[in-house]
Amino acid sequence: MAETYVLHWHDRHNADQVLAETGPGARERIVSAILTGQAAGPIDLIVRYDPEEHIADNVSEEIALELERCIANGEPENDQARDLIETQCGA
Repeated sequence: MAETYVLHWHDRHNADQVLAETGPGARERIVSAILTGQAAGPIDLIVRYDPEEHIADNVSEEIALELERCIANGEPENDQARDLIETQCGA
């Protein structure tokens, strides 16, 4: 069974929102969702679930570092990506 990545954020009405991606390329789809502004509000947490190993990991910092690399390579930056990078990496 494949890993699942879950992105948690708050929308403009301060309601909790979630985007989950599973299977091959799930991590890349979460990164893309952030870079394209699908998380329309402050990102709270990104969790990776591995049901085979019964593990859940906070991967917010890992994703922030990946976003930082994407932006350095020319991907457009948005408020959510910048805020996540600042919060997780102190950049």
